[in-house]
Amino acid sequence: MVLFLQRLVAPVSAFSRCLVGDPMLLVMGGLGIVLQWLHPQSLFQLAERVHWTTIAVLTGLMLLSRALELSGYLTLWGRILLVHLRGERRLAMGLVIGSMANLIALRLARQPGMWREFHHWSLPVLGLAWLFAVVLKSALTW
Repeated sequence: MVLFLQRLVAPVSAFSRCLVGDPMLLVMGGLGIVLQWLHPQSLFQLAERVHWTTIAVLTGLMLLSRALELSGYLTLWGRILLVHLRGERRLAMGLVIGSMANLIALRLARQPGMWREFHHWSLPVLGLAWLFAVVLKSALTW
């Protein structure tokens, strides 16, 4: 009987540990409960609102990226990159060349909306990176 109860409680305790360890899941679950309390709907209506194809694609991409991370290939390629690009200046130059290649590929896609969307996100991130570098340099030289 005790073994049966342990097997019954184990998945629940694992889920609760996962829930406490993930603040985004906790917030989204809390919002779901509040919204369900404010505007009750049946489970069938809630399931109709989900785009299951998107959920399946995102799940597959998440599994692939997690498998790539756990396999160690990202660490391996990062080490290879650091071995070939010795020094911070060479690494920075490699990142600039990689960014230029991304810009060229984006331009060759010939989708004007994508170009505008890219600048909408890339320029503020570039500004924040520059600000962070200035603050970090001033903190290190202080």
